[in-house]
Amino acid sequence: MFDKFRAKLTCIDPHGKQWIVLGPWKKNTETSRQKCSSDTQVGVLKVGVIFSA
Repeated sequence: MFDKFRAKLTCIDPHGKQWIVLGPWKKNTETSRQKCSSDTQVGVLKVGVIFSA
């Protein structure tokens, strides 16, 4: 089983530029959160999770 995980977001701006942001490492009983930007024109293209062994 995995000890920790983190959120992985692929962000996109109105011009099509993409980048990845990562949430903090958390235990399985906690929540990892992150946001792409405070700019309302930036959105989330994909949401994923990264696990540690």
